Amino acid sequence: MQRIFLYMLFCFTVLQTRAQQQIVQKIFGLQTQNVSEHIIQMNNGDFIFNNTGFNPSTLTELSSDLIRVDSSFNLIWSKRYFFSNNRIRIAFFEEVSSDTIIAVGGIYNTTNSYAGLALLMIDGNGNCITAKIINNLGAFYISGIERSTDQQMFVLYGKYVATSFYDERMHIMAYDKNLNFLWGKHYTYGYHDNITSAKFYLNNGLLIMANSAGNVDSSSTEPCCNVLLIRLTNTGNSIWVKRIGNMPNLHPGGDDVFAGSVLVLQNGNIINAVETNYFAGFPYTDIIIQKTDTSGNEINAVQIGNYATQFEYFSQIFMNINSHIFIRYRFTSNMILDDNLNFIAYKRIIPNTGSFGASRQIPLRTGATAVLGSRTDIDKTEIIQTDSIANIGCYQLPTITFPYQQVSFPNSIPMKTLQDSSITIQDSSITINTISVSYSDSLLCMTSTATTEYSNNDSLTIYPTVFTNGINIRNNIENTLLVELLDTSGKLLLSKNLTSNYINLSSVSKGLYFLKIISKSHIKTFKIIKQ
Repeated sequence: MQRIFLYMLFCFTVLQTRAQQQIVQKIFGLQTQNVSEHIIQMNNGDFIFNNTGFNPSTLTELSSDLIRVDSSFNLIWSKRYFFSNNRIRIAFFEEVSSDTIIAVGGIYNTTNSYAGLALLMIDGNGNCITAKIINNLGAFYISGIERSTDQQMFVLYGKYVATSFYDERMHIMAYDKNLNFLWGKHYTYGYHDNITSAKFYLNNGLLIMANSAGNVDSSSTEPCCNVLLIRLTNTGNSIWVKRIGNMPNLHPGGDDVFAGSVLVLQNGNIINAVETNYFAGFPYTDIIIQKTDTSGNEINAVQIGNYATQFEYFSQIFMNINSHIFIRYRFTSNMILDDNLNFIAYKRIIPNTGSFGASRQIPLRTGATAVLGSRTDIDKTEIIQTDSIANIGCYQLPTITFPYQQVSFPNSIPMKTLQDSSITIQDSSITINTISVSYSDSLLCMTSTATTEYSNNDSLTIYPTVFTNGINIRNNIENTLLVELLDTSGKLLLSKNLTSNYINLSSVSKGLYFLKIISKSHIKTFKIIKQ
């Protein structure tokens, strides 16, 4: 029995090291016009995405649903949520614990008028566990949701329109995973302020990116439209603020910079993406990708596009497990860079089967990506699972190139002081009704390519393997690890989330064990001996 288990464990380890990356294209829909905007991958490999149904003639919203599919995009369930007779339009959601998601969405009455903001905790079968309505929020426009397993909380961020068009403030609210309000903040720099991106900064606080626009006096060299990079504590207090970019370095006369998104690397360095707008006989837009140190000071930057060719609009930036940076722009294309901003590839991520606009793209645990979007020619939602360099398997349009060059785009201390104020949220529990909905689906394409999904390197190691009290773990992959201890028969003895680089095993008996370490992107198993 022991030999069989060891052989199975060896085969399992080999399968993790070499695997096939599956490429899938599939469409989903109701008998309406369908638009989907957000997708996540669950810890077990399934996907959940949202879908809004519109009347194709009047463009009136008719329905708002959550849909769960397996790793090959086969339908598992689709659900619709109501508070009394009011429809809930779920916009953003994240998995906060195993097979449990937190979702946020607007409440709309029978006349499609906005009636409040709801927070929902939903189980793996799509049923609402608990829900709250935020009563005193007013005009809060959500840009996104971000969660941290290390800091045991999630944040909602965007802008808050306080009194008028000329009083728009950065707005952020923090909750624990049980929907309990922790803290909230407003930040003000100009009169049009809006958080466009937020990331938890390793295991200590947050990093936010924001647009800010305001009046500029004649003596100021600061443009009216700024992008701010702001480092916060885990209670929302400002640590440092930087103004991104110096437009005169690129274009005489300056013009404006607009916020995109941020990434936080494992060493604490930062990758950010912005748009630059300028006039050179015609209005042009470029994308700047910038790498900074832990204090927001520029290390290097690259420019995509230039005024002599054509302009590009930024949509999204993310990093896969291979430390490749994906820039999605013009709704249809990926430029892939390494973490030093060196060019790797450029790919079109749209099939030539019809008009397709990508709304969201996410990295998967295999290094591949999933692209969510809408087919306007048939009014359906389409999901594409690419490989690790954005090949879509079939119907792929030819690669085209865009100008790409190193630039200097240094950051600086803002000329004004960032103002902040604490806010208090009043919420109350509500009952959510759920109904199942029937969706049609159709497979367009399925292929596979050989690839290394889990690299066999030293990024995750342990020592000593013969121990008395505990094991040290050297981890250069991710902050959150699940550790499992098995005996030689395969029985699970221990399973816990690791919050440090050491696991205490002093309580186990002497003998041979297997230590399995699981991250979002890696699974490695080690043989250890307690003496």
